[in-house]
Amino acid sequence: MVMIHPKLMLCTLVICFLLASSVSAANKKEQSVDADIVWSESDGIRKEVFFTTRLADGWAEPEMITDDYFDNNSPVIEKDKEGDRWIFWSAYHNRTSEIRYTTRSADQWGEAQKLPSPMQSNVTPSFVFDGNGAAWVVWSANNGDLDDIYYSTNKEGEWSEPIPVHQPNNTVDALPVIDLEESGRLVVTWKRLTDGRYESVASVWENGRWGAEALVAEQQTDEQADQIPDLELPSFIADNTNIFLRIY
Repeated sequence: MVMIHPKLMLCTLVICFLLASSVSAANKKEQSVDADIVWSESDGIRKEVFFTTRLADGWAEPEMITDDYFDNNSPVIEKDKEGDRWIFWSAYHNRTSEIRYTTRSADQWGEAQKLPSPMQSNVTPSFVFDGNGAAWVVWSANNGDLDDIYYSTNKEGEWSEPIPVHQPNNTVDALPVIDLEESGRLVVTWKRLTDGRYESVASVWENGRWGAEALVAEQQTDEQADQIPDLELPSFIADNTNIFLRIY
């Protein structure tokens, strides 16, 4: 990861301006990045979810999102069409886990809510907003058996019944990621255990249903990698094993 340069200070001397301009091009993209980070970190008793956002001169002071009796993990964040932030995460307690979420409006985080699910284990959520502003959430779930990928949508404040994305099978399906393509198509990608190893599969939402799963390539092109800005993580994140960086 490329280290972030300090914020350039205004200089009244010509020599200072010349020195600053020599690195301003390298810093320009980084300084203009609109980004959020959510992460899970122990508060000394259990894991809580924290949030920070990118400011012009660095990362904002961290905010604690959860403060409860759950072990909170795998947070993800996104903005809706009004620019309000939503955070989803998995919360573990008494051998069960549920998906919980909160929204931020007018600089205030709302009370955490539970995503309805009949399953005993609900972990690793991912979500996106479609072109109409509806939230689509996917996650890995089971009832003491093998994990499957489930999804639910929120339209006008009501969650749909959780339904599997894929057909029934006798293997593990885990770590789903949902994305909205530029064409407007919704795509879910996840890991499936096949012959003792995990491979990536995907399904596309078409004609009111999820299509058949297909294998996808895992190699990222150099062009895609070049489009990702280099951002140094804030120093106040003590545990970097459960971080989600969202660049808008």
